[in-house]
Amino acid sequence: MKAHLKTYGCQMNVQDSLQMKGLLAKQGYDHTDNASEADMVLLVTCSIREKAVDKVYSDLGRIREMLPDNPNMVVGVSGCVAQQEKENLFKRFPFVDMVFGPDAVSELPTMLKDARDQKQKGFKSRILKTKFHHKKDFEFVNLLYDGEENRVKAYVNIQKGCDNVCAFCIVPRVRGAEVSRPSSQIIDEIKALVDLGVKDVTLLGQNVNSYGLKDTGEVTFAQLLEKIAKETNLAQLRFTTSHPKDVGDDLVEQFKNLSILAPHFHLPVQSGSDRILQAMRRQYDTKHYLTVVEKLKKVRPDIVFTTDFIVGFPGETAEDFEATINLLHTVGYDLSFSFTYSPRPGTTALRLEDNVSEEVKKERLDILLNRQRQVSGANNAKLLDTQQTMLVENYSAENKTWFGRTGTNKIVHLQDENPKRSLTGEFVKVKVIKANPHSLIAEAI
Repeated sequence: MKAHLKTYGCQMNVQDSLQMKGLLAKQGYDHTDNASEADMVLLVTCSIREKAVDKVYSDLGRIREMLPDNPNMVVGVSGCVAQQEKENLFKRFPFVDMVFGPDAVSELPTMLKDARDQKQKGFKSRILKTKFHHKKDFEFVNLLYDGEENRVKAYVNIQKGCDNVCAFCIVPRVRGAEVSRPSSQIIDEIKALVDLGVKDVTLLGQNVNSYGLKDTGEVTFAQLLEKIAKETNLAQLRFTTSHPKDVGDDLVEQFKNLSILAPHFHLPVQSGSDRILQAMRRQYDTKHYLTVVEKLKKVRPDIVFTTDFIVGFPGETAEDFEATINLLHTVGYDLSFSFTYSPRPGTTALRLEDNVSEEVKKERLDILLNRQRQVSGANNAKLLDTQQTMLVENYSAENKTWFGRTGTNKIVHLQDENPKRSLTGEFVKVKVIKANPHSLIAEAI
């Protein structure tokens, strides 16, 4: 049997997909990139922006066209669109067999069996699982998927859900309240990943900084990082995503104390205007944000920052946007993930007048992307002729280069026309010979 999974959106969905591939492999399913030959197709969806939802609907339309030639195909929709739309998906796409939210990932084998049984009996299945689970009845899927060869990097879930109330964000509505995973499970999973050859782990959560704060007797996030450094043999540790209001001095100090922490911090700011940040209900201002940045730079001078921006939030003026551009230059982000504001159902921002035209939003986004490209290019240009260390992830025979990343998460292409041995999984010292805005070209030292 074959299964086709398509993943949209963030790393949380990527990790959910990986776990479900593992669950399907235990049921005897091999993964296929060709949806038309699959016995089951599963879309792991994102609803953070309207365009992401439109992509899902468009793909479901294409799957519908495959069904006459493959009538026994089981079709499932998981992730945030499933959680958001629930039974509406059955009404709009009657051929869908399963709709389930992120909290029901572990139930996939049972749902799939039920759907197949119904099809074999000639009945239509409509399996809906969108109930949120809380601390007492939620179990993190603890499955090590070893279906990928030469796995160097891995994600590890440390929490689910979010307790913040950002005006633009639909995540609390589709992923529920925050629940922290027991630290003992996290340690055990990282130890197992290291045994499989993993060198670089990224801890995942909607707001990792608040890990453990709701649980009496659990460690804090800063203490979790120290625990991982002391109790595992992991080589490199990262985390995402963080909320600026929850970056305490204890976390800042760990960047000085723990060499295992990569010198890279993804710290979403969303806007450089205090007025817009207040409207977004972000619970910090730019003064606080810049103070956190300066503290981190002080204890870890080589640290680099990446961020998220939303352009064209309701009420954003030209002056507000200029403040965002100024913040981009002040921090000198290596990279930013920038999007125009998109009204989402169930968010408080929906009550605000979306008074920035689409034309202005696009114009501002183009300006922001251009400025970011300039800053990224200038940052990388400073690395010309320097020595860097990269963790090698794979080799491209077509380009005759090894692909990897520095600790600061910069992409590196290491030239090697005649590789004499595999470097995958090794930390290699290289010399930067060319700097592009989004990657470095290097040669071996």
